[in-house]
Amino acid sequence: MTKIAILVLAAGEARRFGGRKQLVEVNGSPMLYHVINAVRPLSPHDLYVVLGAFADDIVPVLDDAIHVIRNRDWQTGIAGSIACGVSHLVACNKYDGVLIVLGDQVALKTEDYGRILKSFEHNAVSVADYGDTVGPPALFPKRYMNTLTGLRGDYGAKKILLQGDRPIRRVPMQRAAIDIDTREDLRSISQNDASGPA
Repeated sequence: MTKIAILVLAAGEARRFGGRKQLVEVNGSPMLYHVINAVRPLSPHDLYVVLGAFADDIVPVLDDAIHVIRNRDWQTGIAGSIACGVSHLVACNKYDGVLIVLGDQVALKTEDYGRILKSFEHNAVSVADYGDTVGPPALFPKRYMNTLTGLRGDYGAKKILLQGDRPIRRVPMQRAAIDIDTREDLRSISQNDASGPA
């Protein structure tokens, strides 16, 4: 049976937002919990959250079923958080792949993540396709996990997606274009009930 880990990235200090974005309320719940509640039904025992900035504030609001990975070098950017989280999963040596999820894509629903998981192939990376670009959530099979552990900088995993001739499966997902980087984004999401386009 294929075993996939879900890795939620929530380690940043959210400078553009103005701090503690992970805990800001979106329709009555902390932003991070919108994402956790969307992915949890798909793999409740294999759900990991990478924390860094504000980790001491965030951990108390997470339940014990969530595996917390602390990225001590969170200042290095999103690539460092991916490398930190995936290194932990590689050490576990029990996963066939990892679904990388952003902690601020609050418009995505369980069915969106489910479509990514259903597209899993051992030789291909599955990514959300929204408009003229691709990006997270992204599902990497085991064969690419060691490459992810070597990421550096603040460019995420897109460099891996665009390098070479790796097979990519694009999963249409317009809601993935919506995230919260600024207070204005938050106001827009709240006004639209965090639903986004279908």
